[in-house]
Amino acid sequence: MNGSKRETMEVVRCKNCKFGNEPGFITKNYGVPGTVRCDNWNSPCHYRLTHGDGYCPFGIEKEESC
Repeated sequence: MNGSKRETMEVVRCKNCKFGNEPGFITKNYGVPGTVRCDNWNSPCHYRLTHGDGYCPFGIEKEESC
């Protein structure tokens, strides 16, 4: 592995993504804590429930409000 280049890509955790939204009532109350729903049309996880610590390269970091 000496001298080999590694390709990297930036990823965003689902809990920090602007497309990560709260799941529906039943999942929120009876599901696994930390679950988020992906609303990113470009992501393979679109409209699926994922764990907040999950990640993907299609995410966009949430903007922090003052």
